[in-house]
Amino acid sequence: MLNGRTYSRTVDNDYLVINGSSTENNGAFLRLHGKNYDDTPYAGTVLIRAKDNSNVFDLLLKPDGTATWGNKNLAMQEDVVPRSGGYTLRGEYLGRTDNNRNFDICGGNLVSSSATLSLHGGERSQNPGNFYLHARTANADKVIVGYPNGTLTWNGQAMQTTSDQRLKQQITEIDDKLLDAWKDVELSQFKYNDAVNQKGTKARLHTGYVVQQIDEACKSHNVDISDYGLYCHEDYPEETEEVEVTQDDGTTKKETRVIRESSEHYSLRYTEVYAVECAYLRREVSRLKQQNENFEQRLKMLEQSVK
Repeated sequence: MLNGRTYSRTVDNDYLVINGSSTENNGAFLRLHGKNYDDTPYAGTVLIRAKDNSNVFDLLLKPDGTATWGNKNLAMQEDVVPRSGGYTLRGEYLGRTDNNRNFDICGGNLVSSSATLSLHGGERSQNPGNFYLHARTANADKVIVGYPNGTLTWNGQAMQTTSDQRLKQQITEIDDKLLDAWKDVELSQFKYNDAVNQKGTKARLHTGYVVQQIDEACKSHNVDISDYGLYCHEDYPEETEEVEVTQDDGTTKKETRVIRESSEHYSLRYTEVYAVECAYLRREVSRLKQQNENFEQRLKMLEQSVK
């Protein structure tokens, strides 16, 4: 129970339901269908229902790309003008541009002056796989762009990171022990496995760090890299589902099928790694300056002694 509202998954019908009241008979609810039930083709369908004792309207999003509101097709968006015969959602546009195969949700009746979400499809789309979140008025336009290569930008620049002193504590200089270990950390060039699998010899070279190599360098200096927030580690458990398999004698039985193998991987917080790299370089430069000053003093002393 979530604050008195039902949140459940019915095993027999294999769908997840989040309900706005204690029953599905009254109250708005969301239902995510895993497979067909009651001889009705609902597999993969999203059902959002607005319902009270006397009225009910369903928003259906189907795997075939169609969407209906109250049994009528939703309007498709071409520029900002919806085609006739469909519905708009209370002055907001929910549509898919046929020319470029992008899916757009607009917060008002003008794309040029409204918050919008745009999901770019493939084939004819100019930016396949990208998503755009626009905060837009007549005088300003700021956008978050997500790219399939993992890049995320805000208004064409790198995303900002919170750095207010009032949100931090135990602020000190970066440990010398970490900087001592960092001199053994290598910058590398490499190719990604998935890029090689897809592009072969045309896969491009990338530059950066390798988490395991950083870990080895730190261990050699008795530094526990897990004490620092430089990296993240994700575990993905095995995912399975039960399926009915027809046997040679015509009978069926349930078998467990693996949907995704268990896996784990590491990632880096590059902004923090760069900070350590800069701190190490600063320290080395400072030490070289001090050595140079010492040499200059010794040279002066030698020159004076010769005179």
